[in-house]
Amino acid sequence: FEAENGEVTDFTALLELVAQAAPDMRIRYTTSHPKDMSDETIEMMAKYPNIAKHIHLPVQSGSNSVLKAMNRRYTREKYLSQVELARKYMPDIVLTTDIIVGFPGESEEDFEQTLDFIRKARFLQIHAFPYSGRKNTPAIRLPDQVPMQIRRERLHKLQQVQKDIRMQILTEILEQSPCKQVLFETDDGAIVADGDHSVHPTAILEVTRMRAKGFDIVEIDDMPEPKFMKLVTYDWPGCNRAEFIRRMEPYFTC
Repeated sequence: FEAENGEVTDFTALLELVAQAAPDMRIRYTTSHPKDMSDETIEMMAKYPNIAKHIHLPVQSGSNSVLKAMNRRYTREKYLSQVELARKYMPDIVLTTDIIVGFPGESEEDFEQTLDFIRKARFLQIHAFPYSGRKNTPAIRLPDQVPMQIRRERLHKLQQVQKDIRMQILTEILEQSPCKQVLFETDDGAIVADGDHSVHPTAILEVTRMRAKGFDIVEIDDMPEPKFMKLVTYDWPGCNRAEFIRRMEPYFTC
């Protein structure tokens, strides 16, 4: 933003000012455009524990030719370098993205490059959609429109590959520790369990449902709402880690 004196504060500096001004507030921002995500923003995020270690960075496609047709103004290589830098400074960073399949002109090779891309980037969650033409947009006038049936098939395949990636990430997290700190917040009677500053995946659950399934909900700190709680996953009788992931996966989100 630009102050009255003409001084300009860019997004990185603004986010840092907010983190400094509200050290007890959990700060999350969305959504960044990959062309605007700077090395300075990533480095600054790592400095402040109250900034959620989560970046939603819509890639849209893993194919450079499709990205060019979309006028996205970045390449898959540039995007992956940002992912690498984010994980260098924040090893537990949670990455999520948006992807469109079946954009006009997307070949089978382009689609396979997108599958390769998500395997490399390892997103916890992907919001994926088949391309849908919008009136008066440049894309709807492009040649080589992909048939809807192929778009749906590609979407299904993408979702299956992502499901495996997600399961791998959740398994790795549980193998690191069977117990995660979570933050419960009351919102219209619902209880939300969130990872500590969103470093870890969140589970949206009602406490009654969790107790019914055999979880032990243990309060850590006697503090005003919202309270920090501990979710003890290993108190589910007869439930090993793999079984825990299978049962709880539908509730994991970011």
